[in-house]
Amino acid sequence: MKIALFISDKIGIKLYNFLRKNNKNVILIVSRNKNILNYFKNTKTNTVFYKKNKNDDIIVKELIDKNIDLSIVFKFCILPKKIWNLPKYKTINMHYSLLYSYSGPNPVEWQIHNKEKESGVSIVFISNKIDNGPIIVQEKINIVNKSITKVKNELDILGRKCILEAINLIEKYKKEVPIIKSIYIY
Repeated sequence: MKIALFISDKIGIKLYNFLRKNNKNVILIVSRNKNILNYFKNTKTNTVFYKKNKNDDIIVKELIDKNIDLSIVFKFCILPKKIWNLPKYKTINMHYSLLYSYSGPNPVEWQIHNKEKESGVSIVFISNKIDNGPIIVQEKINIVNKSITKVKNELDILGRKCILEAINLIEKYKKEVPIIKSIYIY
């Protein structure tokens, strides 16, 4: 399976390295952060700088030319449908909350602010509504009395595991991936 990663920070680099270590074929990196793209200069992975709504056609061409099967989005801006709907198995998003609660940006900060007892990682197919697509994988952690940094570190590790599990499910079931419902009561 040929994978494209849409990433914007060092956690995305950790995700890339984790996927490569687990024999996943990441062949395209798209980022809005030039420092992140510089990391990939000495690898055989293709890179594209993303300018929101300015080079969408270049991204589409890359996805087609590289025959991308699956795109993964993490901490990225909202992509137009012509990008996220293009890969064979579409695009999945890694989100740090138990969706469908705390969608959108900064979910960890809001969960801690609201004194939630649990957080987690949700891997969802991207849809027309933000963080509202079908959930493929969801895992939770306890966040009571933990700092934002501690929670984010735990979610980073859990997120990589969940992404790998989601990719494996997509590889196994193709378009008939068993979808779960959120187990979070809100």
